[in-house]
Amino acid sequence: MQALTLTHRAAPLVTYQGRPPLETIIEQFLYDQDVRERSRTAYRRALKQFFLWVQDAGLDPWQLQRNHIIAYKHHQLERGLAPATVAAYITALRQFYEFMDVVGYYKNIAARIKPPDVDKASSKQFMTLDQAQRLLNHLRDTDPRAYAMAAVMIYGGLRVVEVSRLKLSDITEAHGVPVLMVHGKGRYETQKRQVEYVADLQTVLKQYIATHRRGALAGEPVFVSNANRNRGKGMTATMISMEIKKGLRAIGINTPTITAHSLRHTNATLAIERGVSLEDVARNLGHVSVNTTKRYTHAIEDRKSLQRQPMTALNGLFNLN
Repeated sequence: MQALTLTHRAAPLVTYQGRPPLETIIEQFLYDQDVRERSRTAYRRALKQFFLWVQDAGLDPWQLQRNHIIAYKHHQLERGLAPATVAAYITALRQFYEFMDVVGYYKNIAARIKPPDVDKASSKQFMTLDQAQRLLNHLRDTDPRAYAMAAVMIYGGLRVVEVSRLKLSDITEAHGVPVLMVHGKGRYETQKRQVEYVADLQTVLKQYIATHRRGALAGEPVFVSNANRNRGKGMTATMISMEIKKGLRAIGINTPTITAHSLRHTNATLAIERGVSLEDVARNLGHVSVNTTKRYTHAIEDRKSLQRQPMTALNGLFNLN
C-alpha cells in the first residue's frame, strides 16, 4: 500500500504528546477500513488535500476544531469543486475523525458535519439519442471492444463496474429468454439481476466475442485488457471509463458531467421517454428503491423546461448578422 506523503510542500507532520506521526495514523486508518482499494485510494487523496490545506493555512493539525472542518468545506466549494467531490472529502474526514476518537488519538471534530447537497439528477447527465448514436458510430469504426462495452451500457443500463465483472457465462437464458446475468456494485455485489439480452445487443456482442474472445472459457471476463502489463486480465472499471471517455472526447463531448456512467443514465431516460414504467426501469437498473429512479423523470422534465424557456421562443427572431 502506498503511504501518504505530504513532504513535497511542507515538513513532515510530527508526533504530538507521544502519539504516532499523523501520516502513520492515516495509514492505520486506511488499513482499518473495510472498503475496496479504490475507496481506500479516494480516502487517502481526500485526507491529503485536507492536511495540505491545514498546512497552507498555518494551522496546527493537533489543535483543529469543528469550525476548521466547516471552513475547509466552504473553501473547497468556493474554489469551484463540484458538490459531489466536496461531499466525498467530508465523508472521508468524518470517517477519519471517528477512527481518531475510537482509538483515543483525538476527539471527533467532524461528527454530524453535513456534506454539501448533491443534485444527483444533474451531477452526471444523460446523453441525447443523437449523442449516443454518434458515440456508437465512432466506436464501431475505431474500437470494437469499446463499441461492445458502450452497447452493453446503453442497451442494458449496466454500471461500469458491472461491465468489468461480466463473464462469458453471464450471457445465458432465463425462462427461455436471452439475458445477461449482472453482478451488482458495492455491498450488493453478491446480488444478481437479469437484464434482457435484446437482439441489437446480441448482434454486437456475438460479433465482438467471435472476433476477439474466440476460444475463451465460460468463466473468463467478456472484456479483457490489451495492455502488456495486464494482457488477458479482466478490464477494471477505471480502464473502461477511460476508454469510453476517450470516445466521448473524439466526438466533441468533453465535459465532467458526461462520462461512461452517463450511458447508464441514457438507458434509463430513453426507456422512460418511450413509456417504460419506473418500476421496470428500476428493476432493470438494480435500484433498491423506485425513488432513486424518479430522478430520471426530473432530468427529463428539466430538459423539456429548458426547451420551453422564453429565449428559445426568441431564437432566430432578430437578424443579428
